[in-house]
Amino acid sequence: MGAPAGLPDAIRDKLDEAIATAANDSIFQDPLKQAGFNLQVLPSVEFAAFIAEQDRVNGDLLKRAGLAR
Repeated sequence: MGAPAGLPDAIRDKLDEAIATAANDSIFQDPLKQAGFNLQVLPSVEFAAFIAEQDRVNGDLLKRAGLAR
């Protein structure tokens, strides 16, 4: 899920709560589990940190492989 930069904290928090509620519902979870997926729901602040770290790690790997500068 994404939202525009500068989204007010109160709206971000409501979205975080709504997404977590929907994602943790068995109607959503069961088909994913049956297909072999392991869903991890992170609040937006934690997700942003995760994405930033993955971008750094993958960028380093691509540079070492000679696929990026």
